[in-house]
Amino acid sequence: MTENPTAVPVETAVISDRGLSQKRPLNEDSMLCEVELGIFAVADGVGGAQAGEVASKTAVEVLEEAFRHQKQGEDVEDLMEIAIQRANDSIHRMSREEPSLAMMATTIVALHVSGLRVTVGHVGDSRLYRLTPGGEFRRETEDHSLVEEEMRAGRLTPEQAANHPGRNVISRAIGAEPSVEVDMHSFEVESGTIFLLCSDGITRHIPDGELSSVLINSPSLNDACVEMKRRCYERGAEDNLTAVLVRIGKAVKYADSSDEEATLIRERADFHGARTLPETPSPFLQRPFDAAGAAPPDTAPKTTDAKGASTDVESSSNPPRVERKSGGAGRAVGVLLLMLALTGLAFYVGMAFERKGLKRLA
Repeated sequence: MTENPTAVPVETAVISDRGLSQKRPLNEDSMLCEVELGIFAVADGVGGAQAGEVASKTAVEVLEEAFRHQKQGEDVEDLMEIAIQRANDSIHRMSREEPSLAMMATTIVALHVSGLRVTVGHVGDSRLYRLTPGGEFRRETEDHSLVEEEMRAGRLTPEQAANHPGRNVISRAIGAEPSVEVDMHSFEVESGTIFLLCSDGITRHIPDGELSSVLINSPSLNDACVEMKRRCYERGAEDNLTAVLVRIGKAVKYADSSDEEATLIRERADFHGARTLPETPSPFLQRPFDAAGAAPPDTAPKTTDAKGASTDVESSSNPPRVERKSGGAGRAVGVLLLMLALTGLAFYVGMAFERKGLKRLA
């Protein structure tokens, strides 16, 4: 990693579209793509009416402003985390002060690039993927969602999670609470690495294996964006979909570009500084919320510019709390009853032998 950071080219491509659902007539995703500042982000707004758009737009604007005024030598990880915390404070305060913005929140996944060193920050279920020059495709973020927490706890399989009724429930979001925990980590990459930042409107329709093949087999980053949108539309495009692609260094030719399979790393490495989820359940946000009643008529889909756009994720006045159920209590009661039965049996047998002994002595 001895390359001069200023000499490493960065190429980008973006796509943001409201999708096909009549329940989401607005695109409440927002994105940030500032090559000059080296900062990129995708935010997926949550809330009825236009509240989700306000939340996601606020998050990316605060992040951009922080890096636009970055001081020489300032720690990037600290700067990104502070910016996300400030966005959380601003969104939460607005949601409390303005009735029309009540319960709004947003996810965010952010990437800062400085030469061959990158910093990642995220909250919620928007994701960051990395495709290495060797063709390895890995997810760099862990969703803050009900199904992902249940999977990590071993209570759900990936197959069960894919069709779980609570797959749209997120456990952490910017603006939902007065403070928020941000997952942060930094690491070095190879020249030719591609990053994909995307909202769940992409990942709900395109599994990881397909995403890797799209990136490997697309002639350009723009072509990859077009292909992701095509596949989402082909499968219903149920949500707003947004993707930001960032290639660091020159494009590489993958060894097996004709093969649809890439090496898929399903679990992110435990980078220093990455925070783990707490064991106790936290308040969950149902996406989409539904407080606005009937959705407005559908409108034609559109692609936005790199500054961001907008999700129509409806809102609820009382975010549900999901209690984790465990089958361990029933098993424990069964074991206890079995132990009591065995104890009683042993006592009865002992008494019988003792009586026989007393008769013989008599």
